[in-house]
Amino acid sequence: FASTVTLYGLTKVLPVSEKVYPMPITTYDLHKLFIEKHIEMATKNKIINATSLRLSNVYGPSLGRSSANDRGILNKVAELATNKKDITIYGNGEYIRDYIFIDDVISAFVLTAINDSTIGKVFNVTSGKGTTIKTAFGLVSDYVAKFTGKEVKINHIEWPIGISNIERRNFIGNANKLKRATGWQPKTLFDDGVNIIVNEFWKQRRE
Repeated sequence: FASTVTLYGLTKVLPVSEKVYPMPITTYDLHKLFIEKHIEMATKNKIINATSLRLSNVYGPSLGRSSANDRGILNKVAELATNKKDITIYGNGEYIRDYIFIDDVISAFVLTAINDSTIGKVFNVTSGKGTTIKTAFGLVSDYVAKFTGKEVKINHIEWPIGISNIERRNFIGNANKLKRATGWQPKTLFDDGVNIIVNEFWKQRRE
């Protein structure tokens, strides 16, 4: 099951392992936790064999586009920038995210699916490295400038009224449990991953 690290809520200590008790503060995250518990119960009752993977900020080339405003942010920023549109950051952009490339996420799903020791358990799928939103968006801008020859403007604006505090959190994950169980390792460095998505959006634009 594709779960999410945001169900941990507003954690104070980083990095966050699976030992941290989930404290969801949004309906989305609460529903994710409900599903985890449902499939955990179903697994214990031998109805199904299930494993939950709590994903951090997944990014990478995609033919689809999330309809949710708060999902797939890095991809949306890369798409905007390659179309020579400005990038917007809420606040100072100093809040931290743990970005994980899609290929590394897929390998986590494959390895847990073929490993019986993971059945009925929950695992973080995270890079273990923190990057601020400001740094991430700046890197996108730099790569786009290399492809297009035009600098992308980054605008800082005030936070919208009513936005969830989950968007202001800092997060770095600990995926050691998954590494020990399956031998999984994230292989894509953040700089390389950003280069890949910008290149992909630039190629799509030219086509």
